[in-house]
Amino acid sequence: MKAADERNMELAAENGEERNVFQTEQPEEKGGRAAEGDSGEDSEGESDDLDMYVKFSKPYVFEDDTYEGLDMSCLENLTTDDLTEIEKKFYKQGIASFNPENTAVYAKIVAWKATGLPIEFFNQLPVRDMLKIKSRVVNFFYS
Repeated sequence: MKAADERNMELAAENGEERNVFQTEQPEEKGGRAAEGDSGEDSEGESDDLDMYVKFSKPYVFEDDTYEGLDMSCLENLTTDDLTEIEKKFYKQGIASFNPENTAVYAKIVAWKATGLPIEFFNQLPVRDMLKIKSRVVNFFYS
């Protein structure tokens, strides 16, 4: 639940109803969010941190909360025991793959474990945003 503690909360009123808006900000001392098409000419450590933020294509509402993106830097906190749990959960799905870490299902399970958000959060995400998360997970494992 560490990632949940790091989220900045704002209140947004929509149709007279208050709900939480979650957006994880990039560290200001590292220059904030990188612009699309950024060449990544920063030092190696800085560009790695900036790449871990996944901005959703549009605000995503889940259980009366609105999310504008996810900070996937929580992947750094995963342990070998977590990886074992992730793999068990993946194979219980009945999926056979030579490269499970390259599948959206595997990425969804990894994101669930790393962020502490419910699996239903990822099940209902628009496909474009889930593929962005998948890309971050795969890049994390292979970098």
